[in-house]
Formats: sequence, C-alpha cells, structure tokens
Amino acid sequence: MLSLALAALPLVTPFQEVRVRARDESLIVRPDCADSLADQANPGNCLQASTVPTLGMLYPLSEHLFVDPGGYVGVGTTLPLAPLHVRGADVGGVLTVQNDGFGSSILGLGASLPGLFPSGSPITGVTDDPLENAVVGLAGANAYIGVAGSSYATLGSGVAGSMNALNSPTEGVFGQTLSRVANAAGVRGLVADTLPGPYSAAVHGENLGAQGLGIGVWGQHRGAGWGVYGTSASGIAIYAGGDLAAAGTKSFVQPHPTDASKEIRFVCLEGNESGTYFRGRSRTLDGRAEIEVPEEFRLVSEQDGLTVLSMPIGASANLWVESLDLERIVIRGDVDVEFSYFVNGVRRGFADHQSIVDNECWVPGERDVPYGTQYPQAVRDLLIENGTLNADYTPNETTAARLGWELSEQREPRRARLDR
Repeated sequence: MLSLALAALPLVTPFQEVRVRARDESLIVRPDCADSLADQANPGNCLQASTVPTLGMLYPLSEHLFVDPGGYVGVGTTLPLAPLHVRGADVGGVLTVQNDGFGSSILGLGASLPGLFPSGSPITGVTDDPLENAVVGLAGANAYIGVAGSSYATLGSGVAGSMNALNSPTEGVFGQTLSRVANAAGVRGLVADTLPGPYSAAVHGENLGAQGLGIGVWGQHRGAGWGVYGTSASGIAIYAGGDLAAAGTKSFVQPHPTDASKEIRFVCLEGNESGTYFRGRSRTLDGRAEIEVPEEFRLVSEQDGLTVLSMPIGASANLWVESLDLERIVIRGDVDVEFSYFVNGVRRGFADHQSIVDNECWVPGERDVPYGTQYPQAVRDLLIENGTLNADYTPNETTAARLGWELSEQREPRRARLDR
C-alpha cells in the first residue's frame, strides 16, 4: 500500500492532482481516489490499478477486456455475442490455446435434446472470406494429426462436413496436403479395429441425388498418376457394384522380366456383348470327340448364344460341331486328329446388353475450357464431329443448351490457407 503522511501533502482542492515521490517512484495522487484496494482474499495486502495491463494490478473494463451485465466476456470487443467472444485482426491468429500435456487444447461439449439429434455444434467455424478458413488444424513437425474427430455414438460422426449452397461447386469436406514425400494424403480414412463390421469403410462417399451424372467418390490426378488407387492383401482392390466403364483401355500390368525400367500392359478384348468363354485341346476318336462344359462356365452363361471354333493340329481334317449345349459339345471329323477349341457364350442375366445408350460419360462441365485433354486426339476429334465440342475443343454451348447440360465457369484448383 502507498503510505503517505497527510501532513506532508500540500493543501489542495477536491479533484486537484498532486505529484509526490514514494519509494523512489513518481506517482500522481488524487485526494478523491484511493491509492489501493484491500485484497479480501489475502488480508493485509492491497491491490493497485492501472489502465495499462500490468501484472499484479487491476485493469478497468474496456474494449480490450469487457464483461457485459449478462456475464459474456469480450476480448477486443465490448459487444460479446457468446460467453467468450474474441475479436482481432492478427495474421498469426486471434485466439491461441496451448496445452503442454497430452489432452486437448480445445474441448467442445454440446448438449442434446432427449431423443433428438444434437441441437448445436460444440465447435463451429464461420467465415465469409473466400481466402480464409473457418477452422484450421496444424500438426507440428513431431505431431501426427492436425484435426482429429472421434465419435462414440451409434449415429454419430467423428468429423462431418456439410455444403449448403445450392448453386456452388464447393465441398462439405476439403482436404489438402503440400507434402512431397511418399504416401502423403489430403484426406485419409482409417478403420482401426482389426475386426470391423461388414462393409465398414475407411472412406465412404454417398450421393443421394436422383438424377444422372452424380458421383459418390471422385478421384482426379492432373498429371500422369492415378485418379483412384486401391490395394488389398488378399481380397478385391477395387469393386464395382454396378456397371464398370472406362473411357480408355482396361489393362492388366505385368513386370518386364528383363528390364526394370519397363512394364507390360495387355488390354481387354472388347465386344458388343457381355461374353464368357473357355478353351482347350482334345482329339477325335473314330471321328468323334466329346467336350464336357466346365461347371463354372455353365453356371454363368446363358443357354442360348453358344458358339464353337475348332482347329486341327498337325494334320488336315474337316471338323464340325454335331451338337452343343451347356452340358457338352460334340465335335465330329473325317479323320482322327488332335484339335484346339474355343467356346464363347453370353453372361447369364446380361443377354440384353445395349451397346448404344444415352450419353453420360462425354459431358463437358466448364465453359470456355478445352475438354478431354487426357484423351487421344482421335477421340477428341469425334467429339467435334458430333457437336459436343467446338473446333478448339471447348464445349459447344448450343449443344449443351439443347441437351440440358449445365456449364459452369472455370474453377481454379482449391487451395487452403495453411500458413498460419
């Protein structure tokens, strides 16, 4: 406490300031102001005040620190809109929360109504700036995860994203990585349990749209890499529950046996039907050979649509098919000879395959942007011939309007601001 002998003070009128020295410090003393307040928690101690934030001194309410009558606290504002409202313009971050332990720096707890979904979000980020992020999580050099989500509810989500703009090509969840090392990912999903439930998915994409051209999961690579990549130790790497289509070839890839810088790619044989086949060798005896149809071929092929090709080996012979069905094939010949055979069928349940259908795969989406740069020149020229594209390979807007295709403005690749 500042202790001054009143007799030592000059006579002053009320509200007149007097400058004195005490403890080698120059102080301004007003007779109408107490020099300190008693600390009720520590009897015998006193507290002083200062309009400049100073450790151990009281600080008056202001825009820097404000508490409204309802108990809302504002930092950088005198109009707090929440129990804690922090406002600023610091490029390094307006609010910093640091935890030197192993827990969470920020823990959001939301209440829910009985029998209903949660009435609010424990943590919500909102921004109107197209170059800013509402919420950013950063993992340091020795950290593992920038943003982690976890759910213990039967209907909950660890991390959920929602895009509510009806006419905007934005994302509910956007992931980005700037890493140049192997196996980096903008978005990574993990099923951590070693005995997960049936059809559990590390990443699940679902489109509830009732119209065509919708996509559940989209993968794209702008270079020579892979748009979608799947691996499996012993199961199926990529599975399609419906039709599988490819604008390019469908290949299997084999290592080159003598050159490590090369690989061998064989493409699928294409046709206008969903075909099945088996092949092999046999020999006629007394001018006759009977070929038993393999069970697996019989189970997946239609009764109708069977064809057989046979070729004599080592000698000339006239061979013909006496009879054929899904049980056996009988080959007759004018001399006994070894021969090879090739049997074709039609996949069961897919005999009505239609080769010419409405266009769903060759629909440009962006106005004034050359379309299909990943395709061979001859394919792109076909799109000029049928009116899909202009001569410069940009979408033909007349064709798009006639067929009801919506063309959007060119969209630049998204970049999240992570330099915080």
